[in-house]
This record gives sequence, structure tokens and C-alpha cells, in this order.
Amino acid sequence: MSSYVVGTDDTGLRVLVRRDPAGVKRGVMWVYVGDARFVVFQYSPNRRMEHPLTALSERTGIVQCDAYAGYRRLAHDRQDIVRAGCMAHVRRKFEVAEQSNDLRATLFLDLIGLMYRVEAKATEAEATPEQRLMLRQTLTVPQMGRLKALLDQYEPAVPTKTPLAVAIRYAREEWPALQVFLHDGQVPIDNNGVERAIRPIAVGRKNYLFAGSDQGAHNAAVLYSILGTCALVGAEPIAYMTDVLTRIANGWPHSRVRELLPDAWVAQRRRQRGDPGPTDAVESGPPPLPSTGPP
Repeated sequence: MSSYVVGTDDTGLRVLVRRDPAGVKRGVMWVYVGDARFVVFQYSPNRRMEHPLTALSERTGIVQCDAYAGYRRLAHDRQDIVRAGCMAHVRRKFEVAEQSNDLRATLFLDLIGLMYRVEAKATEAEATPEQRLMLRQTLTVPQMGRLKALLDQYEPAVPTKTPLAVAIRYAREEWPALQVFLHDGQVPIDNNGVERAIRPIAVGRKNYLFAGSDQGAHNAAVLYSILGTCALVGAEPIAYMTDVLTRIANGWPHSRVRELLPDAWVAQRRRQRGDPGPTDAVESGPPPLPSTGPP
């Protein structure tokens, strides 16, 4: 929660319920990713907004997410939260419109594609956040202006229930949140890092099909959190789990549990090998609320 950007999303998980006539219910896995270094999964038996509101109750700063009502409520009620939107969600809705043979959607997709080219250019050049921000201000801001003009032009002319109208309406409603990345080079253009973290659950659903109980789903969330964080920081999961469980079994003090988190464990291994690399992360308080510029 002290990360500069916390991204969040959710996905469904089938859970067995023996007393239910259907025998199964739809639980929810919520995922929270901090600065592409930590990922935490939390299970809940339903999708009520109380779950993300509780999970993010001590968060201040930027939360990147989609337009789910719980996230919108969080930003509305909390002045210390900045909600950043996800351009990938916008693009996906225009792709649905294009697939419905509405060629007008291509106009929107082309503009969004230009924005992603700017991001690819910055990534390829290994740009600093300041350099990425400069590229966005120079190249992306004009494209966003053109996108807004298209949204305003087509919104009154498109029948309200068509896929294109749905895409336009979503983009217009999310417009203030979609501005955040334009004014901060540390904020991604989209929430795809979170979606990558969720992908193992989608694969898992096809294999194990369901969790045996709410407790089983909670246990899965714990394991997904550990192994997902290992994947983000490059910790080999079997070596990590073997070493950490052995240390805990041998009486590792709880006061030093921070040293066992995957990023600290990787940094320690690098030091032991004499490899250059990032040092252990130091726990700190939440970052100051950034200025997001005009909407």
C-alpha cells in the first residue's frame, strides 16, 4: 500500500457450496499490484464493493483500475486517492465495436494505437519517468485531444445500445481518470500489469475447475500472492519457498519477516553472489498525493 501506484482488478472463481442447490457459487479474487514488485490476491465470497474499500482503506495516492463502482466510490469519498484509468479497457470496447462491423470504431482505435506507439518508444529507449512524461506531453496529449473531439462528435449520432455507443460512453465517463497518466511518467497507460498477474487464475480455472470451499479459495489467494510476487521480482519459486519455509521452521523471528519477502530475498541472493542489482526495498510511508494536472 506504500507503492507509488497500486493497480487493482478482479476475476471470478467457482467455489463449491454443498448446501446450495446448484452446488457451486461464483466467488471473487481481487488482485492488488504495487509498482510491479508486489502482488496480493484476496478472496471474497461475493463482489460487494466493501471488499476493495476495506483492502484500500489505508491507501493514499494513485489507484489504477477500471470503472467498477467500488473503485469509483473510493475516489469519490477519499480526497487522498487519485483514480487512474485504463486505456486498455477503453481500447477493448472499441475492438468489440469494430468486430460488430462498425468501421467508425477504427478511427478511435487508430488514435489509441498512436498513444501505445509512444509508450513502446519510451520503453524501447529505457526512458526515465521524466523522459516518458516529456514524450507523452509532446506526442500523446495531442492524440488525446483528437480522441476527445471524436467522442464528442459521435456520441449524439450513434444509437445508444450499439457496441460503439457503449465504447464511447465508457471513454467519456472515464475521461478524468484517463488524464492521470498524461501528467505523471510513473503511471502506466493501462492496467495490463494487473491483468498479467491475474492470468494464472484464468489458466487455473481450466485445470482445477473450482475451489473446494471458501477456505480453500482463501488458501489459493495466499499461494497466488507469494508465487505471483516471485514472478514479478525474479525469484525462483521452488528455491524461494524451500529456503523461506526452512527458515520459518527453524524459528525465524517475526520481527524480521520483511527480510523473507521475495524482493528482499532476491536482493540478498544477489549480494551473496556479488551480482549488481537493486538493493532491498525499505519500508516507508505512503507517497505524497501527486498533482495530476487539469482534467
